[in-house]
Amino acid sequence: GEASRRHRRLINPTIDHRAVQSDLPELIRLAEDFADGLGQIPPGQEINISAAISHLVTRSAGQILAGPDRTIDPMLDRLAVYPGRYSRLDALLPDWLRFGVGTGKSRAEARALRPQIDRLIGERRNPDYAGRRDLMWRLVHASDRRTGDRLSDTELRDETLTLGSTAATPLRPLSWIWYLSVAATSLQAAMNL
Repeated sequence: GEASRRHRRLINPTIDHRAVQSDLPELIRLAEDFADGLGQIPPGQEINISAAISHLVTRSAGQILAGPDRTIDPMLDRLAVYPGRYSRLDALLPDWLRFGVGTGKSRAEARALRPQIDRLIGERRNPDYAGRRDLMWRLVHASDRRTGDRLSDTELRDETLTLGSTAATPLRPLSWIWYLSVAATSLQAAMNL
């Protein structure tokens, strides 16, 4: 509907590839540090690659969302599993039959993150803000070219929760790709024997 189109008009320029160009050097450095860290692990030592990739994704998402502000990392870790565990009712009952079961927990979790999100919004809205023009800054200052309309605080919170939680989307595929590449390398080595 119109609300969705309005949000897209406001948000799309903030996440356009040209808008995140300034983050590339730091994202490259994070990826290089990650690769160096993996390279220092002794051969044969077990590692939890999912946890390692999770750390990389969290730091990368935090860099884009809030620049060098590392206080956002725990929030992003939490958003990676937002809205939490699902119950059997989630799989068995259609939404209209659940009568709001589980929605209270999700709302409580979102409310718990509100002070941190409000702090980020407030800092970037402050006319004396001297930090980077990160994604939070761009969201706070985004305006519709036609109307000059901006996102309300509630909309900014919702978009931050959405963008923060979707940042964790690559975790499972990256872990699976890692597993497949290790398995393929092992199979190739075995075939060469």
